[in-house]
Amino acid sequence: EISFFNNKIDRLICGKDCLPHLEYVDLSNNYLVEIDGRIDFSAKMKSLYLSNNRLTNCPLGLDCLSELRILDLSNNYISKLPKSISNLKHLEKLYLSGNKLIEFDLELTKLVSLEALFLEDNDLEFIPEEISDLQNLKAVYLNNNRLKSLPEKIGKLKNASALTLDDNELDKLPESFKALNNLLHINCSNNRFKEIPKCLRKMKNVGYLDFSGNPIKEIPDWVFKQDNILSINLQETYVTEAFLTSSLGLKNFKGNPEVPLRIDLLGTSVRKIPKYLRNKAGLEFNLGD
Repeated sequence: EISFFNNKIDRLICGKDCLPHLEYVDLSNNYLVEIDGRIDFSAKMKSLYLSNNRLTNCPLGLDCLSELRILDLSNNYISKLPKSISNLKHLEKLYLSGNKLIEFDLELTKLVSLEALFLEDNDLEFIPEEISDLQNLKAVYLNNNRLKSLPEKIGKLKNASALTLDDNELDKLPESFKALNNLLHINCSNNRFKEIPKCLRKMKNVGYLDFSGNPIKEIPDWVFKQDNILSINLQETYVTEAFLTSSLGLKNFKGNPEVPLRIDLLGTSVRKIPKYLRNKAGLEFNLGD
């Protein structure tokens, strides 16, 4: 194991059999613009950290690191991934957040052992249907991109227990989304949703919905019939007092006082909760006062 973390290194030259027995190398928080020569650290390398540098390309020779389990290339300036990355058949965690990626490279869909994929803070506009090939994925981070839609086959990622979608340009979810039964928290904040998607009513394990920062005007009645939903964040939305007064879903709601449904309306036009809702069992409202 060796760490050169935060050492202001601006150049790294890798020769033949350079440090041949290492399994862990940390070169993060340096000034690396490129790595000269092919990476030839060790065929036994399992963890390689290159985050927070100035890399514009992936290092050559990644395909030689056949035992690699963790690769961290986050917070660089990478805009394209090499085809050789698909040879990392044992890779379990791949960090690519905070780069300049515009396309979701199909090479990523060949990483059959991948369990966690970090792609937040890029410029992705499209996720291919082939993402469904990553059957071992448990966590996918796609927040802070430019996504306008999700592939229909995303519902085949049945092992996914974490999927972040906030700060994109989404206005709907595919119907197959309902098959992601391991998700407990759905964060679709700061997108373009005009309504809470109907496909979510089929998801019996989701406890927390975050649709804050969307142009949503009302909460559909089906939400109030879902025993599993414990919290709805609708901060900075278009929900009004008029909706709260007229909602049949709220009027007919029968909640559990011991596990109340919390509705967050901070930053909306709502200034007070209608009288009939103020002491309704199993309901809590947050207006920030």
